[in-house]
Amino acid sequence: MTLTSRSPGSGFSLGRFTLREDSMNTFRKANPTKSVMFVVTYDDARTAYLWVDSMRVGGDQAVAPIARAQQEQGTLPEGNITSIKRVR
Repeated sequence: MTLTSRSPGSGFSLGRFTLREDSMNTFRKANPTKSVMFVVTYDDARTAYLWVDSMRVGGDQAVAPIARAQQEQGTLPEGNITSIKRVR
């Protein structure tokens, strides 16, 4: 394999791949998280995890009604919830 320079400032070519010098200094912004993860703790020391779309979460206090609704739907285990904490 040979590393050849095409023209000044254009980068380097390695076979069919071209590495541009300016592309090495470009950083992408991280995409905003599409979901938020919460850990739900029950009074009998059980834990469950809850994922909520970030658009539905206005604040951490708004998660309790969502957790109750998911308990009614059966996607979250039944029981007395003692705490809900944001994980990520």
